[in-house]
Amino acid sequence: MTKIIATLFILLFSAICFAQDENNQAVSFTLADRDRLIRNEAAIKSLRNEMNSEIGSLRNEMKSLRNEMKSLRNEMNTKFEAQQIQFNSFQKQFDNFHTLMYFILGGIFSLIILIFWDRRSAIAPAKKEIANIINVLKQYAEENPKLAEILRNAGIL
Repeated sequence: MTKIIATLFILLFSAICFAQDENNQAVSFTLADRDRLIRNEAAIKSLRNEMNSEIGSLRNEMKSLRNEMKSLRNEMNTKFEAQQIQFNSFQKQFDNFHTLMYFILGGIFSLIILIFWDRRSAIAPAKKEIANIINVLKQYAEENPKLAEILRNAGIL
C-alpha cells in the first residue's frame, strides 16, 4: 500500500512540475513594445552620459579641492615654521636675559660684599686714630685742668 501511495505522489508531483498552462507561453513583442524599448535604451544612454559627465566634473572639483587643501597645508606648514623660528628667537633672547640678570645680581651682591668689607677695613684705622687722639687728650688733660674737667664731663676720663 505504501508503494502505491508513493507512486501516486511521485506521479502527481511530476505532473504538477511539468504541466504547462496558458500563462507559460512565450509572448511576442509588438512594434510599440520595440519602440518603447528603444526610447528607454536611449534615455538610459543619455542618463549614463550625463552621469559620466557629472562624475567627471565631480572628480575635477575633488582634484581642485585636493590641490587647494595641499596649498593650504603647505601655507600652514610655512607659518608654523616661521612661528617656530620666532619662538626659538624669543627663547634665545629669554636665555640671554637670564644670563644678563645673573650678571646683574652677581654685581649687586659683589657690591654689597665690597661695601661691608670696606666699612670694616675703614672703621679699624679710624678706631686706632680715635684711640690715639683720646690718649693725646688724656696726656694733655694732665697738664691742663680745664680740659680734664671737660673730658670727665664727656665720660672720656
